[in-house]
Amino acid sequence: MITHPFSKMHALGNDFSVFYGSLSILENLTDKIKDFSNRQAGVGFDQLLFITPQENNAFYFYIFNADGSKASQCLNGARCVARFLLEHKYVDEPVFTISNQSGAMRVNAEDFSAITLSVQNTTTFFDEIITLPNLPYSFKKISIGNNHVVTQINSKKTLTLDLQALLKVTQDMA
Repeated sequence: MITHPFSKMHALGNDFSVFYGSLSILENLTDKIKDFSNRQAGVGFDQLLFITPQENNAFYFYIFNADGSKASQCLNGARCVARFLLEHKYVDEPVFTISNQSGAMRVNAEDFSAITLSVQNTTTFFDEIITLPNLPYSFKKISIGNNHVVTQINSKKTLTLDLQALLKVTQDMA
């Protein structure tokens, strides 16, 4: 049974259980992640995020998938980590740094409704440009610790995408 307090958060379709504490708490938690992630018998989540304080007001977070395996990066989760730190008053400035296995990220939360991250030295770019039928956008494959496809748009208007086609592209990435 897990008795440590946590927050349940979500970002762009991913849901997370977010914990904060010392590594000794994490050691007691890791063998329970699979049961805890179960949506019928546990709390249910895609990933567990565990934040540990570091020196000089810095924060490191670990990412665990629902099956208990470790992940090296999740930017949706990183934004949740940033929001958690702000909401719980662990940081008092809107610009700060968090890090994980993939490296450091600069958080900008000056607009609290749109937390952004600057990620450096963690991205692998693939040469292939992806086009899908009936879409005016092209996509680029990248890996930031896990596979993504990205596109650049000139406005914030809603995109209609064939998510199954994009999912297949990321699954086929080398």
